[in-house]
Amino acid sequence: MPAFSFFDIPGRGRVTRDKLPNLCPHCSHKVRADELVWGVSSTLGGIEPQLECVFRCVNDECAHIFVAQYTLTQRTPSTDVERLSQSLGNFAPIFKLASTYPALIPSTKFSPEVESVSKNFVESYRQAEEAEARGLDQVCGLGYRKAVEYLIKDYCIRQSPKEEAQIKAMLVSQCNTKHIQDPRIEAAVKRAVWLGNDEAHYVRKWIDKDIVDLKVLIRLSTNWIESSMLTVQYQNEMQQK
Repeated sequence: MPAFSFFDIPGRGRVTRDKLPNLCPHCSHKVRADELVWGVSSTLGGIEPQLECVFRCVNDECAHIFVAQYTLTQRTPSTDVERLSQSLGNFAPIFKLASTYPALIPSTKFSPEVESVSKNFVESYRQAEEAEARGLDQVCGLGYRKAVEYLIKDYCIRQSPKEEAQIKAMLVSQCNTKHIQDPRIEAAVKRAVWLGNDEAHYVRKWIDKDIVDLKVLIRLSTNWIESSMLTVQYQNEMQQK
């Protein structure tokens, strides 16, 4: 059920908002946050008002403050009852929850095997996630592309430590072709590199694919790498008796 609250805005009358935020952007817990202060602001030019509320997370391990912003829905009275309500000054336009600040930053968890391969990959990926969450869509793709390079080069160095210098100097696509033996890893990485390169170029080659597809391919790459490493581990630990 929507948690309606009513406000009186000068020049507009009574309004309501559709719901409360149910996810803290600091700790990512689902909560019914405490409402502290409501206010009214305006968009650029002051054409339409916005509602803003300061909330406090009720999670004892968090208790941080965040702001929720509501924007006016373009809703007009559509029934006789609503039109009568408007004439009496009781019809309440609805403000819709649009965003919370600070932005909720996702943090993908990688397996211990993948983290042991490349801490630079993990850090680059998380920074790219943060850029994407903040709406920096022109640069986050480059971050994901850099993460792919760290992952594959560090994995190849792990497999062939004596060739570390050569691997570092090679193009990631060459590393993938020469040093990756598992065809599942090689196939996923090849396509991740293709889409990652698109994020750096003026003209895209893969116009029907985007960052969502790039992240799927990165996840496939890490899954296959994890599977390969665990398979080798158990082969080494469990010889036939």
